[in-house]
Formats: sequence, structure tokens, C-alpha cells
Amino acid sequence: RADRFRETDPEQALNILEEAESKVLASELPEVAVKPLTKAIVRSKAMTETSLKQRKPNIDLQKRNQLVKDDVKKEIEHKIRVEHDFAELVDQFNRLLDEHRYGEASVIAKKAKELNPTAPQAEAMLWKAKIAGRVYSNEDLKDAKEESFWKQLDDVEWALVVDVNDDKPMHYDAKRWSDLSKKRTKDKYGPSNRQKSPQEKEIERSLNRDVTLNFNEEPLQSVVQQLAEQMGINIHLDQSGLDEASVNPDTPISIHVEQIQLKSALNLMLEQYKLGYLIDNQVLKITSLSRRAGKMMVETYSVADLVIPIPNFGGPINTYGGSSGILSAGGSNGYITSNGAQRQPISGQAFAQIPDDFGMGLPQNGVGGRGSNGNAPPAPSRNDFDSLISLIVSTIEPASWDEVGGEGKIESIDQTLSLVIRQTQAVHEEIVDLL
Repeated sequence: RADRFRETDPEQALNILEEAESKVLASELPEVAVKPLTKAIVRSKAMTETSLKQRKPNIDLQKRNQLVKDDVKKEIEHKIRVEHDFAELVDQFNRLLDEHRYGEASVIAKKAKELNPTAPQAEAMLWKAKIAGRVYSNEDLKDAKEESFWKQLDDVEWALVVDVNDDKPMHYDAKRWSDLSKKRTKDKYGPSNRQKSPQEKEIERSLNRDVTLNFNEEPLQSVVQQLAEQMGINIHLDQSGLDEASVNPDTPISIHVEQIQLKSALNLMLEQYKLGYLIDNQVLKITSLSRRAGKMMVETYSVADLVIPIPNFGGPINTYGGSSGILSAGGSNGYITSNGAQRQPISGQAFAQIPDDFGMGLPQNGVGGRGSNGNAPPAPSRNDFDSLISLIVSTIEPASWDEVGGEGKIESIDQTLSLVIRQTQAVHEEIVDLL
């Protein structure tokens, strides 16, 4: 067996001979039988070692060649696998592009780049996905802009269709108007812009809830305590206010009412003792009427929808000729005329609803917010605060305003379209109801 490997693999042959020698020496054969075997093995080992020394350079070269062949084979197999996987990614990428799934295509392009960083196709896939996605997005944007522009012009055209006549008079949706009013006042600041604490909001809600009171000669302090527990709010007796009204916590209270708002019940119960209530320091305070009237509060009210005037359109459109203050539109040349006004040609439809001062204060030269010379003063405010202020001061406690010697004061802020009012809490409640 060792002789077979001597020419092809001397190292293997030498290993076989050493193993055979060990077995012979370890056997229990008699020395007469062992000695010839050992001698033959030693002779064969010498011949094998000589052959190994002669063939060692060739053997080393064969080993190196085999290692190189193995490395080349592995590299070729790796390249084949990479090219196969890369081709699958390219096919998947192209399919996603055809389906306009550009985000997913970009992910596949990044995977291809990681798989084969040196491939120019991978770099091209990245840019192709990015550019194709942007082009598709731009096309969508262009379509959306065109659709929006058409819709706006279409709405203008439909606005010219009069849907009101003798059989179908103009009416307003009560629910819609109610929703608009609630929308104006439902923000976290409520009717006033002053931010209120959760306790103050809960007290305001409690004052509008219905209660039933049946007290007969019950001490004031006991009545207040029961109301506080029933409504879940803090009610505080102002001792200084009670002393001022000559009332003490043990004053007997008698009242019998059913299902009326708490604020009305408190007014009925307290007015006979010259007492009142107000919300102060996150509690409902019971105090004297004079102290209540002397407690001034500053509130800010957003009144944009009440002070911006509705444009005066100058009367209906008369398509058969102009009379005083009436515009006429039509005719073969497309003119708009009014009584005593120069006839001016127009293109398209007669926008008779646009007021004469439309565009006042807008830029004339494409830049800036002033007139053509850039130095014209801004247009005066057309917001009608005066009418609203006059309504408030003439209908709500007229004698309490500073114009007639009172302490209440009201000012308008044109920048925020708001009213700043300094008044008592009772007056503020009436203002909230009015607005």
C-alpha cells in the first residue's frame, strides 16, 4: 500500500509505513517474525524518504497550484452568484419603475449598490429612481395645479347662477350659522381670549347647570357647603364682603326653586342680602354687591367677524340699461356702464361685484405694498369698531362706562381685530351673551 503512494504522495506513504511499524512493534508476534517485518518497513521508509526529498519541490509547487486553483474557483463562483443576484435586482427595479413605485425602486437600487459597489449600473439605478420619482411628482403637481385653477374659475362661473326667486327665497341654514358661531368661540380661550384655568372653566359650566333648591331657614354657610358638594366646585364666603353687607355665615336662608340655572338661583338667594358672586382665584366667591361691582377685570374679545364690513355692491345689475347707481352689463361690445360714468370696454364677464377701490394699497409695480411711487401712506382702516362699541356701551350697563363717569373702559385693536374691555364680571357675562 505504501509503495502505491510513494510516487504520487510520498508523505502519505511515509505516514502509512510509520503506522505499520508501530503496529508491528506493539504486536505479540515472536521476535523471529517481527524482525524481518521491521527490517522491511525500515528499508521502505528509507526509500520513501529519499523519494520525498527528491520530489519535495514538485510537491510544494503542486500544493501552491492547488490553493491558487481553489481561490480562483471560489472567486468565480462568488462573481457568478453576485451577477445572478444583481440581475434579479435589476429586473425587480425595472418592474417597479414600470409600476411607478419609485420609493420601492430606490430601495432596490440601494441594495444593488451595496451588492456590487463598482458596477456603473448600480449608480445609474440610483439616479434613475430619483429623477423618475421627481418627474412623476412634478407631473402630479402640474395636474393638481391645473385642476385647482380650473376649479376656482368654475366656482366663479357657478357663482353667477342665481338660485333665488319668488318660489325659492333666500334662506340661511340655522345649523350652519350656529356651527360658525361655535367655531368662533370654541377655542381654548372661550369667548374671551384670556386663558382660563380648568377650575374657572368648571365653575362657568356649573353656573349654567340647572339646580333645585329647597332651603328653609338654613344657615348661609350650610347652604353654600351643600351647593359646593352638589356642583363639585369650590365656593368661598368673603368675610370682608359679608361684614360690609351686615351678613354673617349663620344668616338664615330660605329659597325654593326647581330646575333653574345655578347663576339665577344664586342671584335670587343673595340679592335680598345685598350679596353677589364672582369668579376669583379659581373659586366662586360670595361677597357684597359693592365689592363685586368694584372688582374690575380686563378681557380681550376677538371680533373679526363682527367688525369687517360687508362691501356695498351699489345695487343690482341691470342688463337692459343703466339707471342711477345701477351697473349695466352686456351689449355687443361687452361694456360696463353706470349712470354718468364713462363706458369702458372689458373682456370676459362683467365683474360688477368688485368695488371701485378694490386693490387699494396693493403694489402697482409688482414689488412693495404701496402705490406706484412707493411712498403713498397705507390705506385707512375700514373695520367698523365704532358701531360695535356703541352697541355694547349703550345696551349693557350704560352708566358703568368711562364716557359717563363710570370705571368701565373699552378700546379696539385694529391689528388683531379685537376689543379690550375693562369691566366687572357681571358686565363681562352680558358681553359674552351679546357677542
